[in-house]
Amino acid sequence: GGYFSNLISPGIVLDRQQGFTLGWRTALLGETHLSNDRAGFNVLVVTTDLMALELGVWNNEVWAQHDVPLFTHGEGVAFATGTMVSYELEVLGTAYTLRADGNIILSGSLRDYSAFDHVAAGLPLDPYETANLVFFGDDTSSAAASVRIEQISLVTPGPFIFADTSD
Repeated sequence: GGYFSNLISPGIVLDRQQGFTLGWRTALLGETHLSNDRAGFNVLVVTTDLMALELGVWNNEVWAQHDVPLFTHGEGVAFATGTMVSYELEVLGTAYTLRADGNIILSGSLRDYSAFDHVAAGLPLDPYETANLVFFGDDTSSAAASVRIEQISLVTPGPFIFADTSD
């Protein structure tokens, strides 16, 4: 389960060429995983042209899922995720930069996860081939997490477009 938004309204796109910033404020209260390639809390962003990034969050690390080999542990950084942290994921061109409380903690290239077979996985749709998608939550049966999410925001060039705040 998780927080899922498919921003398909006309004019609202996650255009990596123009750039955008996805922000969130979370604390990971607990997390378990059966594999070094899975995380109980994930943040997935799929751009309008289907380039993507899936971040895995553990108690002591934030890391990116590789696309080759598919869904394996990519670049990561040791980071204490158990206290409330404000994250900003900036996407521009083929690159991403992740900040935590204003400090750069991770950067790299966007991915192409289109090799994922949603039918074999038993899913009715392919999240990795769904343009303008944002997902926060647990997307695997081999990991679990408890997370407090205080805020989610999206800023694209021009005016503020989307925000969701909850307690």
